[in-house]
Amino acid sequence: MLNEIKRKTIVSFDGTQIEVQSYGQGDLTMVIANGIGGTMAVWAPLLKAFKQRVRFISWDYRGLYHSSAPASLDALRVEDHAQDLQCIMAGLQLSDVVLCGWSMGVQVGLQAYHNMPERFKGLILINGSYGEIFDNAFNNPLSRHIIPRLNMLALKLAPALPTLISKTGNAPFFVPLLELLGIVDRKLDKEVFMHIVNLLPTLDFENYCSILKHLNNHSAKTFLREIDVPLLFINGTRDGFTPPSTANVFLEHAPQTEVFIIPNGTHYALLEYPEMMNKRIAAFLEKHFGELSTKSA
Repeated sequence: MLNEIKRKTIVSFDGTQIEVQSYGQGDLTMVIANGIGGTMAVWAPLLKAFKQRVRFISWDYRGLYHSSAPASLDALRVEDHAQDLQCIMAGLQLSDVVLCGWSMGVQVGLQAYHNMPERFKGLILINGSYGEIFDNAFNNPLSRHIIPRLNMLALKLAPALPTLISKTGNAPFFVPLLELLGIVDRKLDKEVFMHIVNLLPTLDFENYCSILKHLNNHSAKTFLREIDVPLLFINGTRDGFTPPSTANVFLEHAPQTEVFIIPNGTHYALLEYPEMMNKRIAAFLEKHFGELSTKSA
């Protein structure tokens, strides 16, 4: 799907081996922090549009895909993923970069900025939150009670989940059901989405569910006011996982925030409205960093 990705392995702060990917070329470097279970394929429309002007760097989170698992499940915190990124940036001698995070990657990106603000010159945060994700999901006060229990159940069922996901994900009713439930929009790029779905059974779900647990226990809200670089917050009007009201928290606490809300976009707006997404990102990059023409989107 993205045949030109280059891969290498770095050893992180605690000895965990992390696979790092790079794609594209250009004077501007953008670090991509993925959603949990996501890969660079999710970003294919953005990467292809900007590959001549931007160098993209991403990585597999510890315990997922081609990165090794740490010695303990307790070392799967947002803080650990952010430290992995710190090691990646030190190893590749990266500085003055724009960080682009999606879903879980928003929290990882915010934590990384908190740890090393001098290395970033901009933040693009897509369909993600500052933290407390179970509490705020679906704008429903019951979410904080129900979702953690579902995640604990999934943790107990972890060995059976790959087979279950494989069978369900490839059933003809799967995507239409997600559309009916409003989890994805009808404009979803089904090819890329199913590519990711078909990779999910290869994951270690004990690690996956542990990452989710730690994700809910993390919050960057207390240091949003530290952000002193341009910030673009993008969300969709139908994103149940990250309600559009999340934008108000960023506007209140991070004065440089610009908000772009995609009509009908869900949590997967990257794969639903890529042209709209790319155009707004290009405008943000051109406005603050220059030399990136909106024509490239």
